[in-house]
Amino acid sequence: MNGTMTRELTRRDFLAISAAASGGVLLAACGVSQSATPAAAASLGPMESALSIYNWSGYLSPDTLAQFKSKYPNVQVSTADYASNEDMLAKVEAGAKGYDIVVPTGYMVQIMIEKGLLRPINKNALPNFSHIDSRFSNPGYDPGAKYSVPKDWGTTGIGYRTDKIPNGFKTWKEFFTNAAQYGGKVAVLDGATEVVGMALKANGYSYNSDIDSELNKARDTLLAFKPHVKTITSTDYKALLSKGDISYAMGWNGDFEAILGQTPVPPVKYVIPSEGAELWVDTWAILKTAPHPTAAHAFINFVLDPKVQAQEIALTYYAQPSSDALQYIPDSIKNDPIVYPSAESLKPLETRKATPKGQKARDRIFTEFKAA
Repeated sequence: MNGTMTRELTRRDFLAISAAASGGVLLAACGVSQSATPAAAASLGPMESALSIYNWSGYLSPDTLAQFKSKYPNVQVSTADYASNEDMLAKVEAGAKGYDIVVPTGYMVQIMIEKGLLRPINKNALPNFSHIDSRFSNPGYDPGAKYSVPKDWGTTGIGYRTDKIPNGFKTWKEFFTNAAQYGGKVAVLDGATEVVGMALKANGYSYNSDIDSELNKARDTLLAFKPHVKTITSTDYKALLSKGDISYAMGWNGDFEAILGQTPVPPVKYVIPSEGAELWVDTWAILKTAPHPTAAHAFINFVLDPKVQAQEIALTYYAQPSSDALQYIPDSIKNDPIVYPSAESLKPLETRKATPKGQKARDRIFTEFKAA
């Protein structure tokens, strides 16, 4: 569904700006519990003097980073950021050196495991993993959570201007078929998985379908829709929607929540379409080539502390994988259905499980869609 911002706003970083003023006051108020990084780290070797985190931009609270540095003053932490899972993968596969921690979405974890790019997680070095809810401890993309640890989770849906579309949208079918009414005022994400997946949902198919006839129907939907699209972006849609330059957009729940945190509040509403959508999970993972695995485990253990997770959600507005964190999360966030959707609205959601055949078709369709 990130480090210091050195590029355009992406999936998570827009809300980092809007939440910056709060500065993680939760931890300042209640203090981080100091669950010791265990002596089990002995099996990893001594603590190194450096740590490099390759993350989405604006996806880690500066306060969390400062507190980790305070706890481990001899560890020099550096950060770099990327724009997409695919950008990160390309750089890692190209032989980028020095990175320890990456933050792939679930489907990318599976790809990186298959490519032999990730280091198995030493759970003995992560006592705070005990706080992770059981539903996240054995994910389909990484059985047994052997190579990854859940960071945040959220949904992909529709955000629209209520002043432009007073009756709103309830379905993906409406999203695509009503676009002619708002020509040039629509945005979709710059991702084959999401865009083709939602076109599949609009036609009543599985988000992960690899059936040729169903994929072809999704293709037809997208090509008919394309003339009415203003932009294909995973970065600009928040600002465009906030200013009213577009009427509606496909996007991630935390981004739309951040829009609603602005002053004055733009007339924007977020919905999970009734056909269902994507349920995504972002993770912490350690590269196989990580030069500082002990420090990497220490950092991941630190951010799994429930109070740290509560600090993170105050920045990102993305749900945390630990119910133990709820006691530290303000009611305004944990009771917000955009952040924590109801069980009923989650039922039709799917996580990304596209087969190699299906993904190849998605890439082909999306390339054709962008070129149309």
